[in-house]
Amino acid sequence: MIRPEDVINHLVIDVREKSEWEFWNCRHAKLVPLGTLPQWLLENQPPKNEKIYVFCRSGNRSEMAKKYLLGQGFSDVVNLGGLEQITKIAMLINEKEEYKGNKLP
Repeated sequence: MIRPEDVINHLVIDVREKSEWEFWNCRHAKLVPLGTLPQWLLENQPPKNEKIYVFCRSGNRSEMAKKYLLGQGFSDVVNLGGLEQITKIAMLINEKEEYKGNKLP
C-alpha cells in the first residue's frame, strides 16, 4: 500500500475533468485532464526522472496517462487508481499536513 509519505513530496496528477475535480479533489494534486496532458507537459516540462503519481475516477484514465507518460520517457510513473484508493491516501495526506501546520496550495 502506498503511504502519504510516499506521495507528498512528488508530483500527483489528477487526470479527471474539471467538473469531476470540482466535486472532490485532493489538494496536493494538480488537475490535468487526460486530453490536456500533452500540452501540460510541453508547458511545464517536469524532469523525466521525477516520480509521478496519477489518478482518476476509476483508474482507467490514469492507466492511459501512465502509459502515455512512460511513452514520453518518464521513468517512474505510478497509477494510484481511482477515487476509492486516492480518497484514503488524500485523507491521510490532509491530516498529515494539518498536523504539521502546513498549507498546500
